[in-house]
Amino acid sequence: MDSQDSQQQQSTGASDWQRCVRICLQSGGKLTFILEDSAINIAPWLKVVSEQYLPVLMLNVAELKNGVFQTEQKDLVLFWNAELLNSVQVNSAIQGARALIGAQKFDGNLVDFHWPSLSLQMWTDFFQEFRSQTKKVLSFPQSFPRPCLFLDRDDVIIENVPYNSNPANVTLMPGIVDLINLAHASSYWVVMVSNQSGLARKKITWKQYQKVHQQALRLLAEQGAWLDQCEWASALLEAEMDAGILGVSLRKPRSGMFQVVNEKLGVDFMNSLMVGDSATDLIAAYGVGIPNLYLLNSVKTQSQVEELQKFALKKADFSYRQISTLNELAELHFKSPDI
Repeated sequence: MDSQDSQQQQSTGASDWQRCVRICLQSGGKLTFILEDSAINIAPWLKVVSEQYLPVLMLNVAELKNGVFQTEQKDLVLFWNAELLNSVQVNSAIQGARALIGAQKFDGNLVDFHWPSLSLQMWTDFFQEFRSQTKKVLSFPQSFPRPCLFLDRDDVIIENVPYNSNPANVTLMPGIVDLINLAHASSYWVVMVSNQSGLARKKITWKQYQKVHQQALRLLAEQGAWLDQCEWASALLEAEMDAGILGVSLRKPRSGMFQVVNEKLGVDFMNSLMVGDSATDLIAAYGVGIPNLYLLNSVKTQSQVEELQKFALKKADFSYRQISTLNELAELHFKSPDI
């Protein structure tokens, strides 16, 4: 396809640009305005959106080029100057759909939506009706959710070695391979969700963590088992490093990692399972509606039971089951006539 064909295909009509804006905002994205020195006054455009209390981000070109800020996948990034997209630094900082307003000459490979005749009046009229047109936007996976077996890492997938930095010390837990393979045979996702504060505490480096993680995956693969997704929460509010504070909502007992998995895979939480050795594992899973909660016995079980009993006093519908081995869970859930 040549440049002219790309430009023609990228141009969109009124209903198309309205649909694009609506999907962006209803899926949790922001309207991101790229500011620059130009003859275009975008203040009236911003005012229309802000009056509707909708999420807006304003970035200048220098911030993008310097890597100070970047956009996200669900954002809709608005440009008035097509030449900006010729900058490698700008391109590398932009995720999300790109909409070019007004300009006629542009590279169709760098622009997703072209709105050559979008006027301020059209923009205003649309947002005055926006609220009445809202509806939930589902991704493809979330339209067909599957149950998931969620697993903590230490003392569930691999034996716990505090702040382990040596892949030679990685040992699979007894029964984990059979449990994973039975779950997959029953069309479950199998996902690791693990707090890893050692990264934020500077007890281990990212490179050390990566090697330990890859060794665990290697040992599983040698026996024909795999994990569909792995999430780890390295955040800690008291971390010395700024990066250690990012993602605090992921750290169990918060449910952030489960929400990330749902966004990527699509999860039927009501038929999912959580296996952990800590109270925080089960509380986090309960937070997204997972009813099948299993506490795997370990050296710290007594203290965790006490924490769970305190939590249950606040939540009348909270319940869990203690198990001694992973084989016990496999028998309960994946070898019964119901599966």
